[in-house]
Amino acid sequence: MSNTAPTLSKPAAIRRFRYAIQATALLFAATAVCVFIVILGDRFPFRKDATSTREHELSPRTLALLNSLQGEYELVVAANFSTLDKTAAGRTQDVLDNFTRKSPNIRSTIIDVSSSRGLTDLDALLGRLVERFKPELETQKKGLASVMAQAVPLNDALNALSEDLRATTQTVGDADPNAKYLRNYLDTAAAQCRVAGEDIVKGQTAAKDIAAKMIGRTSVPAAEDAISLLRRPLSEALSQLGLIGDNLDAVLKSTDEKVIAAVTRDRLKEPAAHAARLRKEIGDAMTGLDELPRTPLSSVVRVLEKSSAAIVIAPPQLPTSTSSTSSTRRPSVTSIELSSIYPPKSDDGAFIQQIDLRARTEDLFAGAVQSLARADAPIVVFVHGKGVRMTPEYLPVASIVDRMRLRGVDFAEWAAGMDSEPPSLRAIDPQGKRPVVYIVISMVPGDAADAARYGKLVDSASKLIAQGKSVLLCEVPSSLPSIGSKDIMAEVVTPLGVHVDSGRPLLSQFSGPRGRVVSPDLQLTEPNSEHPIAKAIRGLPLFLTWAMPVRIDDGAAGVKAVVVIDNTGKTVWAESEFQSFAQMPRSQQGLALNPPAPDSSRDDPAGPWPVVVTIERSVNNAVQRLIVVACNGWMSGEVMGAEREVESRRVPAYPGNIELLDASVSWLANQDSMISASPQSQQLPLIPPMTEAQLGGLRWALIGGLPVLILLIGAAWRLFRG
Repeated sequence: MSNTAPTLSKPAAIRRFRYAIQATALLFAATAVCVFIVILGDRFPFRKDATSTREHELSPRTLALLNSLQGEYELVVAANFSTLDKTAAGRTQDVLDNFTRKSPNIRSTIIDVSSSRGLTDLDALLGRLVERFKPELETQKKGLASVMAQAVPLNDALNALSEDLRATTQTVGDADPNAKYLRNYLDTAAAQCRVAGEDIVKGQTAAKDIAAKMIGRTSVPAAEDAISLLRRPLSEALSQLGLIGDNLDAVLKSTDEKVIAAVTRDRLKEPAAHAARLRKEIGDAMTGLDELPRTPLSSVVRVLEKSSAAIVIAPPQLPTSTSSTSSTRRPSVTSIELSSIYPPKSDDGAFIQQIDLRARTEDLFAGAVQSLARADAPIVVFVHGKGVRMTPEYLPVASIVDRMRLRGVDFAEWAAGMDSEPPSLRAIDPQGKRPVVYIVISMVPGDAADAARYGKLVDSASKLIAQGKSVLLCEVPSSLPSIGSKDIMAEVVTPLGVHVDSGRPLLSQFSGPRGRVVSPDLQLTEPNSEHPIAKAIRGLPLFLTWAMPVRIDDGAAGVKAVVVIDNTGKTVWAESEFQSFAQMPRSQQGLALNPPAPDSSRDDPAGPWPVVVTIERSVNNAVQRLIVVACNGWMSGEVMGAEREVESRRVPAYPGNIELLDASVSWLANQDSMISASPQSQQLPLIPPMTEAQLGGLRWALIGGLPVLILLIGAAWRLFRG
């Protein structure tokens, strides 16, 4: 036998070569397709969240906020992840990834301080921030150097003023009026000027040394610290000069010879003018410091020095002619309590199974971004007639305040029963450019003192509406209409075409184990309107107690219903004889042997009944917005803070109430773009109710659609097989 290998014929070799080329080309094409798919997926990411609570998607409100951002915001989380639950850390990472995926203006950085890369990541973050704020840092450096150069001339000028004041003491004769006191004052003022000059020079020296250093081991210059060191002696010198100048001016303006001798008065003219000029020079120097661009770098470093922190950094803010001072400049960095987004580590995992903080994390970071991005966050003023104040804790509405403060909303209180005028908001909004929303909380007077305060509350509500303010009015049932009297709070909005039927609150009835049960509580998920506010609460459980019908005049301009109670089940009616039932303890109302029934001619069993309406009208050449909610308990702490367990998680029991308040404040503030569902409202898995048309279509599809579909598939198969 021959051991030589068989040789391929030429056609077979060509065929194998052709197959190899084809296989290589196919492999290359498949690889190229995979590479291009990865590139496209990275550049145009797409995710479909199939969970019932949409827990892997951002809420519409957050998306609207992200779409409105300008400039790059950085979300930084630095923590010792070895002490945190890995599942919780992964969920927070998912939220941050969603932020960066949905907006090119968001960048997130996660730093594990317990890892070997922690310091490297921190240095990279600070280096990137220094580069981003480089123009501001350069402007800050030049401006600081310019102000520091004025320190020595200011010291010389203060010393010259001191000598002028000391020389003036020589003109005071022993027989002059108030000679002893005048000499002591001039000597003291001269010493104050001399010390102020020395302090400015010391501050300049210390600021110069600090400005040349970096903060810790970072590459962040300590310019902010230098500015603070220099500003302090300038501020003190300006304050002292102000007092000296005012006192000298008062003496010069006095014509009483018993106050000071004429020769001394003439001698004080030059020091007084000198003090005025010097006060302006120091004021200009302080203005120069205040107008320097500020960066969040030093604050970021200080926070990160604690090792564990969650911070949000705003993009650079260049000073403008209208917002250049420190009192009007928006903050550029804010922090989030780390424990709010990371629960402690659990060895058995029981704790983490009960709490999912995705919505909470999204709400906190979105609120922090909004507080930095928006200079027009509303100010909410609670107006009430109680004899005690809510501030500073806002205990009756603490859950509301805590929630809305996350988005930069500030709060104030007008105890109208005790204060005749609304509070000044200058400390919150120095320029008066932020929208203000007044929430008027009505009351039921219990005694003569309550009645007096209630009258003042009604007057305050009338004044606010007449002045064109944005008002959310919450009404309570009243027994006055049943005796032929008028409810004066309801009369406030009557001229606008809105009548709150406060004498006939809505009750509901249903059959229980012991018979018919009547309750003042209403729960609904469908607002039955197309108002923008209604769209934000559609599908969310809304709880109303002792709600009242609102009658809208025919042709009332600018009045629209937001929430309407329909009565398709004939279980709700407007009750006229409710007083004795309302006086029963809440726990006993469901056990009443003879509860109210729609059997009186004064009752209204028909419906539907609007319970929340909006009003738009023109006042003083501006559009005024008002909301009337014919219910007072809908925003109580017990309702807003109520929770229930769904899928092993604690979620709000009535997210519709929370969203109704948020959407109402945004609508009243003319910020319609912010009216949308929040993250926490999406925690509740919801199946919206089906309409009759949808139910009919589903029935016919099941009855006739499936057989027809099978026949069509069979016919197509026969045609395909020939």
